[in-house]
Amino acid sequence: MSLERLDPGNAADVKSVADLHIKYLAESPIVKMGPRFLREFYYPQLVADGLIGCTLCRAGGQVVGFISYTDRPADFMSIGLRRHFIHLSWLLSVSVLARPAMLKDLMFVLRLMRGRAKDSRKESSAGCGEALSMAVMPEYQKHIPPDGRKRIAVRLFESAVEYCRAKGLERIHLWVQPSNLAANLFYSAMGCPFEKMVFAGAAVHLYTYWIKEPAGK
Repeated sequence: MSLERLDPGNAADVKSVADLHIKYLAESPIVKMGPRFLREFYYPQLVADGLIGCTLCRAGGQVVGFISYTDRPADFMSIGLRRHFIHLSWLLSVSVLARPAMLKDLMFVLRLMRGRAKDSRKESSAGCGEALSMAVMPEYQKHIPPDGRKRIAVRLFESAVEYCRAKGLERIHLWVQPSNLAANLFYSAMGCPFEKMVFAGAAVHLYTYWIKEPAGK
């Protein structure tokens, strides 16, 4: 079993991560953008551009879990959209033509992203990263590798923390839907306080993991 950074040029791994995201995080806002968005833009292109990072867990040659993260939550998506506007416009047009009802979902996600980006820009200059998505196959969620004492989910989360620490950030935000009980329990167990927020009319829990303790805490 191993943890590896996702290679955006490895089509098989990109597909595996996107498929895990779609299967186990079906209520995630980004899934509303459609499978092609995840498989052909989000994971390969944004990772290749360095706008997001992704660590995957491989067991027996199979990708069994992943976590994605970014050190620039305020603008990683908007930069990606501008850089690849033509390709992304074509990709989303094809998806909407195949499923017209998807247009409503796209508008919701765009409003949500704008709200979150606006909130991120209010952060202090010390910097804040964001853990975007994490999923582990159910049969591996309680598995502890022979060479360690921590579950896969914990090791994946720690890889996101190390990424943000290397960027000089002091904390990580994690946006979790109230209905995602497993994620809420996990981040609470990791010592992350949370506050209830509303974006684009949708309730969400905002957890914060402190890499560097704030002064006076």
